[in-house]
Amino acid sequence: MARFACLRCGKCCQNFGPYLTVERELEEGHYYCHCSLSGEHFFARIIGKEMPAFVEKTFPGQAPCPFLCREGSSLYTCAIYPTRPRFCREYQCSSMDILDGTGERRGRVGGRRSLISKDQDLVTLWQKEIQPLPEDSEIIWRETVKAILEKGGYRVIVYERGNKERDPKRNGEMQTR
Repeated sequence: MARFACLRCGKCCQNFGPYLTVERELEEGHYYCHCSLSGEHFFARIIGKEMPAFVEKTFPGQAPCPFLCREGSSLYTCAIYPTRPRFCREYQCSSMDILDGTGERRGRVGGRRSLISKDQDLVTLWQKEIQPLPEDSEIIWRETVKAILEKGGYRVIVYERGNKERDPKRNGEMQTR
């Protein structure tokens, strides 16, 4: 069983700008903020090494979280990760949802090709047919996985950049890679 591995792609935070508001700066690096998705007010503290990236960031044409910081050309980091709001702590990254014939969610794929599921049949299928797949390009891998899962009787929803899914019922799920 593999643990979730964040790719640091920033996709989870790139459209949250309208929902996270810095209401005031309390002192340098300390902010009083509001998350309109949960109604939560929270104190955010930018950790030292993230301050330059926070101050200098630019995202033309996007409305990302105000605390999302770019590192290099394609990696992102959260400037307030240790003090991020509850909504962010509970957010679950998904690149695919796997549904049964009735439309009930049986699992999801998060991070770097990690299956998260309570469904033992799905976990077994994943271990036997999907884990051994070669490290092809992401597009080829997703198409192959989708075909295998659909052949196994599942319906698959593949999410592209900017799509988000939250599942508050995740407790106790097995996670497999």
